[in-house]
Amino acid sequence: MAKKPYIISRPWGGSCGVGHQFCNWVVAWSLASRYGLRFVHAPFCGNLLEPQIDVAVRHWEKFLGFGAGEVREHQLPDVRRIQLPLLPWGENNWDAIDCDNPIWKDVIEQHKDDEDVLLECAKNQFMRIDWPYLQSQTLKERYWKAKEDNPPIPIIFDKNKLNVAVHIRRGDVSATSSAKARWVPTSVYVTIINQIRELYGDRVLFHIYSDAIISQLQEIAQNADVVMHLRENIFSTFHHMVVADILVTGQSSLSSLAGHLSNNVKLARPWAPFWERFPDGEKFITINADGYFNLKELMDMKYG
Repeated sequence: MAKKPYIISRPWGGSCGVGHQFCNWVVAWSLASRYGLRFVHAPFCGNLLEPQIDVAVRHWEKFLGFGAGEVREHQLPDVRRIQLPLLPWGENNWDAIDCDNPIWKDVIEQHKDDEDVLLECAKNQFMRIDWPYLQSQTLKERYWKAKEDNPPIPIIFDKNKLNVAVHIRRGDVSATSSAKARWVPTSVYVTIINQIRELYGDRVLFHIYSDAIISQLQEIAQNADVVMHLRENIFSTFHHMVVADILVTGQSSLSSLAGHLSNNVKLARPWAPFWERFPDGEKFITINADGYFNLKELMDMKYG
């Protein structure tokens, strides 16, 4: 029986953060799962957007560990390279960009028995995350295995508190910038924090992770139950978001990816088409545009 073709999607580096790169990488990962293709891992690379604090060189590839045990491109035999068509992503066509897109499906079917073919996803291709094919548990296992194989990240959370990590994206976004769709007013985070504070009282401690400067978040920072983590080491920031008892994600693929790797409660807003569907059983609670969410859902989970 002939083997299935290979498939690869190369994360777009340079000015793109690791969350953006994951959204590129996951296209091939998901299509491989959907059609039984042989996945070829393309490494994550450094980027220019993250704060230049304590990190001289980016090591996302080693840190995430997603490529563990996978074939790399340089290990392939001689292959014919077939480009999958670029599916432009925009406001009106996101519904069609998933594993069952007929354009991709047709190309894959044409080469389903060609073991000497490498299907190459288009540069900077996005898709709606298709949870049934994401194999999320595998990625979680690889992430935690990578933590065992690398120097430990000290966890600074208070073990006697309910630690809530809140990711507030600033830096490269503002209410008037070209990325204003990713801007969330500070008042929305205040609303979220106040609801959690009302529910848990002095049991809770809020950890604010942001690339803001302190004056931008003074309304939050002035509270005694808040610890500010501004422009800190990006790997420590990411890991603390993963292990927090509750994670409030920002409109950012960085914290969305951290939420995907977390086994704990996530409060998240469906902010982009590729992150708009939350998987069942993964402790996601939806936040609306004003910062309100169903408190009963939170109470019914682990920390109620």
